[in-house]
Amino acid sequence: MFRVTQHTFLSNIRTQLARGGRHLLTSQEQVATGRQINHPSDDPSGAFRVLGLKAVQARNDQYARNLSSVTSRLNVSENVFGQSQEVLYRALELSIQAANGSLDAAQRQVIATEVTQQIDEVMRLANSELGGRYLFGGYQTDQPPFVRDLTVAAEAANTGSGTIATGSFDSEAVAGARYRVRFTTAATYEVVEVGTNATTATGSYTAGSPIDFDGRGNTVVIGGAPVAGDSFLITPHVVYRGDGNDTRVTVGEGQTVTANVHGHQFFLGDTNLDGTTDAGRVSLFGSLEEFKFALENNDQSAIQIVIDKVNQAVGQMSEGQGVIGGRLNMVQSAQNDLSQRAITIEGLRSQIEDADMATAITNLSATEAVYQATLGTAARVLQRSLLDYL
Repeated sequence: MFRVTQHTFLSNIRTQLARGGRHLLTSQEQVATGRQINHPSDDPSGAFRVLGLKAVQARNDQYARNLSSVTSRLNVSENVFGQSQEVLYRALELSIQAANGSLDAAQRQVIATEVTQQIDEVMRLANSELGGRYLFGGYQTDQPPFVRDLTVAAEAANTGSGTIATGSFDSEAVAGARYRVRFTTAATYEVVEVGTNATTATGSYTAGSPIDFDGRGNTVVIGGAPVAGDSFLITPHVVYRGDGNDTRVTVGEGQTVTANVHGHQFFLGDTNLDGTTDAGRVSLFGSLEEFKFALENNDQSAIQIVIDKVNQAVGQMSEGQGVIGGRLNMVQSAQNDLSQRAITIEGLRSQIEDADMATAITNLSATEAVYQATLGTAARVLQRSLLDYL
């Protein structure tokens, strides 16, 4: 007959107690956490599937953050187009008013002052930023996409041999006003702001020396031999220094959305990025500048022409809002899809990982009862004394 030794007996009791303790701890942890898988060893296959689902959800969370970023950018862009359109509506109202033959030059100059403010306002809107990045310059988000350049020209009535060229100027500091360098004698000049006739500079003429025409350090250089009465016109105009690249953001598996709108297309629509002319569109800035110059020149017929251009610019703003609205609809659809996926993924994870609390509590009670019974049995068995062996 095989005899069970005391050592074997005690070892068996320790094994039973350890196994029961592990089962009890597992049951307690499942009730405490509400999960039936708390460690990979609880269910290696299930744990692997849960990791896969969490990886998918992590990607979806990134897509959701991308969508939030795109939504913010498109909403701000849409707001910019709406505000620009409001400015244009006011300009259209003013152009109709200014075309009235009963207005005189002084009254049109008052309107020109307001139009100057409108140009500056649209410039501010076209250079809108979000999070320190410009919205409408393509990939060129670290610099204003719209700046002013200068066109300089000798006026047709000049009789001297003077020439003019741009000097040094800060394209972001050039104002929207036109200036005229007028020679009072062959050796002296004055600079006046067209429209207001305010004098901004005077000086003695030295051929080739820069002339600060606006008091902001922006200069032109006149050479040759101008004579008294000669004048030179300095005209600012808005140019685009962004690019035509799309900023595409991934918002789902194989799904991207264009987050930016090309400002050039809507604010300077009459000229393509390659320099060619788009006859079907107008420049918003060019139309407002043309309106302003017509007012300063008290040119009623030119004002009549501007009315149609401003009206077309209003339409381009509406077109831009339509483009943005279409993208926002795509974004909303992608957000709804991600929300539904998140619900599905959470449901699958819950099926694998979460515990049925009623079952978990029942198992805990049963495991505690078994463990207590094991402890009791072990205690009674181990109460033997030396007398049991005499």
